[in-house]
Amino acid sequence: MENGKVGDKRHLRSIMTRQKLLEAAKEIFLEEGYQAALISQMIKRANIGYGTAYVHFKGKEDLLIVLMENVMEQFYEIAETSFFPKSKDEAKHIINRQANAF
Repeated sequence: MENGKVGDKRHLRSIMTRQKLLEAAKEIFLEEGYQAALISQMIKRANIGYGTAYVHFKGKEDLLIVLMENVMEQFYEIAETSFFPKSKDEAKHIINRQANAF
């Protein structure tokens, strides 16, 4: 049982590290643009080691792909939401809420 707990903690730490790197990458891409963004900036911002970063991602291209997949998932979730407004005002409200969520 004890080994399961250790494995769970490692897995959770790995997920958190991956998420920190994705968040840092998103910030750097937004600040610098794709061409100027460096994976070293992302690693430094995430405060993780170089080796650790490359365990999770091959490079900045891989980070961008995962970020875009996440955006598209959110887009499709919003797009698939039922849309049956009872009035024009309710339609505006629903559209605004969906746009803000995205």
